Amino acid sequence: MYRNPVRLSLQRLQLYAAAVTATVGVQELVIWGFIDGTVRPIARPLVRQEDYYSGHKGYYGLKFQSIVTPDGFISSLYGPELGPKGD
Repeated sequence: MYRNPVRLSLQRLQLYAAAVTATVGVQELVIWGFIDGTVRPIARPLVRQEDYYSGHKGYYGLKFQSIVTPDGFISSLYGPELGPKGD
């Protein structure tokens, strides 16, 4: 996984945490980003269909997970994973 040292420097993380604290108003929180998961639907594959079918969502897809910072940028992206993983 790649980490951008400019976007996730200590100073930038402190700035993000201060922005979240100012919005929420709770001083004890140290939150600098928000986890976001998504499933992107794909066409039904011709082979190994069971690897991509998500029984929870009811379609074939690939899963991604990211960390979004308060400025709206995706600072970390993990994936793709197969559709049924985590159902």
